[in-house]
Amino acid sequence: MALESCSAAGRRGNRRLNPTHRDNLAAAIGCVRFTRDYADKGVSRGEAYRVKSIDPAKSAITLRSEEGREVDWRLRQWGAGNAQAFAPQSLELKVGDSIQFTRNDREAGRINGGRGEVVAVDARARSATIQTSRGKTEVLALDSARDQHIRHAYVDTAFAAQGRTADHVLIHADSRATNLVDQKSFYVGISRAKETVTVFTNDRGKLISAINERAGQVQTAISQVGKAMPTPVASKVIGPGLG
Repeated sequence: MALESCSAAGRRGNRRLNPTHRDNLAAAIGCVRFTRDYADKGVSRGEAYRVKSIDPAKSAITLRSEEGREVDWRLRQWGAGNAQAFAPQSLELKVGDSIQFTRNDREAGRINGGRGEVVAVDARARSATIQTSRGKTEVLALDSARDQHIRHAYVDTAFAAQGRTADHVLIHADSRATNLVDQKSFYVGISRAKETVTVFTNDRGKLISAINERAGQVQTAISQVGKAMPTPVASKVIGPGLG
């Protein structure tokens, strides 16, 4: 079932809105949340608001709560430094999918990074039932902004993957990514696998050199490069520069 999920789009600064970007901005923001209460405006911390319209001349955005209440947000006057904007993204959910929450929700008992598996989907009710990694069953209302902070959980950074394992692991390692590829991160990646590891890179030789040159915590990673990266076979090349 197709739905719209929300991902962080960054904080909105206190700046004048560009009239030429008005429609694009309205479409690009799935929902807005404030990080503090504004009692005189009827705004509660953490509540989700949809963008209804934008008035560039007034630097104003009309927001609508999920209950239909409208809020006149004047960016020059209040809230610009205490707001979070979330961009809508298309997401297809089906039974068996692994998902991950992308926002803390204390009231619902959810943490950013928490995982679950889709066990049922009701297209008519626009809902999905998930089983969390802690064994809890939850029903997500997929048209509710609160339940749209999810993503598929098949890809992670090496840092986020620490402590977890999988039968088969695919690693994307760009030799030019000096802040991402080093001995420690490479070792973390390959050690997640129980059975097989496949490494995809822009240049096999340069990656080996890069790992040798970039200090890491575990030197064992160097000895594993050859095992994890078999010589490419022409018939199995997946894309330009990948093997």
